[in-house]
Amino acid sequence: MSGDSTNSPFEYCKKTSETLKQCKVYDCGESFGNLLVQHNVSEGGFVGANVTTIFKLGEEGSGIKPRGPIQDYDQLKKECLASGKSFEDPLFPRTSTLSVPRAGYDNADIVYRGIEWIRAKDIPKDKPAEFVVDGTSRMDIAQGKLADCWFQAGLSALAMNPILWSKVVPKGQSFREGEYAGIFHFRFWYFGKWVDVVVDDYLPMLWNGSQSVYAHSTENNEFWCALLTKAYAKLYGDWGAVNWGACGEAMEDFTGGIVRVYSNDDENLFNNLLDGQEENALMACMRPRLNDHEPGYEAGLFEGHVYTVTKVYTNNVDGEDRVEWVRLRDPYGKYEWTGELSEGSREWKEVPEKLKKELEMVTKRDGEFWMPFKKFKSFFTIVEICYIIPKSLTDGSSREGKSDWQVKVFEGEWLHGVTDDELSLSDRVPQYRITVKPRDKESECTVVVAVMQKYQRIKRAENRKIGFEIYELKDPKNLPKSLSVRFFKRHTPVNKNWGFPRREICYSVQLKAGTYCIVPQIWHPQGKEEFLLRVYARNFADDKESEGENGTDVVDEAVPELGPVPDEDA
Repeated sequence: MSGDSTNSPFEYCKKTSETLKQCKVYDCGESFGNLLVQHNVSEGGFVGANVTTIFKLGEEGSGIKPRGPIQDYDQLKKECLASGKSFEDPLFPRTSTLSVPRAGYDNADIVYRGIEWIRAKDIPKDKPAEFVVDGTSRMDIAQGKLADCWFQAGLSALAMNPILWSKVVPKGQSFREGEYAGIFHFRFWYFGKWVDVVVDDYLPMLWNGSQSVYAHSTENNEFWCALLTKAYAKLYGDWGAVNWGACGEAMEDFTGGIVRVYSNDDENLFNNLLDGQEENALMACMRPRLNDHEPGYEAGLFEGHVYTVTKVYTNNVDGEDRVEWVRLRDPYGKYEWTGELSEGSREWKEVPEKLKKELEMVTKRDGEFWMPFKKFKSFFTIVEICYIIPKSLTDGSSREGKSDWQVKVFEGEWLHGVTDDELSLSDRVPQYRITVKPRDKESECTVVVAVMQKYQRIKRAENRKIGFEIYELKDPKNLPKSLSVRFFKRHTPVNKNWGFPRREICYSVQLKAGTYCIVPQIWHPQGKEEFLLRVYARNFADDKESEGENGTDVVDEAVPELGPVPDEDA
């Protein structure tokens, strides 16, 4: 999607000496799904670096300001077990009411009064509480009263992958006597950092403890998903953070992946779903709300609701006999499609029993259902696929051996209110250089650029329209380390992309060998707007080839301060 060249956001961009302009280089996975195969310019999904450092919430380097004493799960649990007192979290206190944003209807908040906070271990009446019952499953999750279907659909997708789930949900958590201390912890990818979040097990309940406000398990004595939801709310500041959002954000925060967004008119949509399934991707879809009133309900499907894509099937036959089906799960765990191929329908009865067994097609009101792909497209307008690096699933090796993909990670900011005079200075535009070279027998190399705006959820602000431009630097060693606005006004970018108002946009581009300057952009920033830039390629030049340009290709080192610059019109 091209940007509007008549309304350049350079008038609103500024890079200051306080900008977190750092660069790190990591090895990535070998295969990233359909986007790389196509080599097209489209909104989409690639994954983050395989980073193993875990920060505590508020710890220096976590990207989150301290909200009090830094909480160490192991130390706090040890202290609680020694004292015999269950943990109570002073950094995420209980309140008698819950106020959450009512996005999509009006500006008023939903206020729940008479909240009763009950420890998870005390909620089940007929059997003891357990952290996990009979293993984790996509069927564990049941949405609560609020509009957190986007989060729970992502959580259901996460539960389908035990390796990814175990990265978010650390081992050794239990309600068993001698191990329970009222304290639990979970880990999330937070704008390039993995952050460990500690919570107590108090959960908000209504109606004398009979109804959960937020998510709960389909097993009334299982609590991993409810406590994980609480940890995510704490990460982003309050419980309102999980009310309304895009499922792609949740899937990214569970994995460090990057989401590709498809529309229902994409002619390759079914193949993209098949590819996502083969890549162990997390997948979800959304049915749009058709008006500003309460969402409608048709053939068992809610408007304005997100569903997990749990399986895709084709018989690989061309022509009229070709079968294309999609299996979905409703986060409530009880509402199901009632149209063609629904449980008990004529089409369902015609499916051979052997195929039913192979596809786990069972008649059970559990919120999971099959539907023909042609019907799927008529109801669901958006599909989000979060691609996962195969390397992260195989402990360092992909199916084709060690990967040569790398990712460079930059952080920076835009500032509002920069005048034309200020823009004439050389250090006012966020800019990052990369040097790439095609591999043998290739004339161009694939580069994937992802720009993410930070902290919109924690600020309760809407996502803004963002993009980037790429400029070729024909003689980089004779150019200043920081290019002024004059350079950008006199040169045409080789690539320019804008996305919809989403937290992150991602495009794949083809570049010839050379050095390039990437300029992240935002449409009319309001105050300080921070961003994360991730650039993927197989073909970054080595350090010697990058030496003497602008310092952005130095591994694990900060970019040096920018000094005076000579003329740059050459």
